[in-house]
Amino acid sequence: MEDSGATMRLRRLADAFEVLALGTTGLTIDRDTRAPAGAVSWQHTCSFRVRLAGGSLEGAHVSLYVRAQGEELEAMSGSAVPAGGVIALDDSIGVDVARDYQWGIIRFRNESDMAETLLKHMRRRLWDLGAPRN
Repeated sequence: MEDSGATMRLRRLADAFEVLALGTTGLTIDRDTRAPAGAVSWQHTCSFRVRLAGGSLEGAHVSLYVRAQGEELEAMSGSAVPAGGVIALDDSIGVDVARDYQWGIIRFRNESDMAETLLKHMRRRLWDLGAPRN
């Protein structure tokens, strides 16, 4: 069960992504989203999903499902790759907002810094699918 501090940090992180979405084409935030079907380690409903569409790559996107002590990152190639479909990524990046804004060993000053860095990571995954770098 999440404590009120973790819940507050999750809300603030989602809010920071909402601010980024105002200036980022293809970025959407869905709150109170269920984890992806194959997420074995997911125990509860996650707090939110951040989705970054692939722009010129039709159907390509990266989804980041965030909870207090973890995340699941899913990349879809869409029509960018002849086979299409889900590209399996073992992308356990260690997001932890249970006590602080932390990603692995990195502690962020605030939710905005963390959201910006996670968005950069999502963009790198889109580039892995073949999306042009902007």
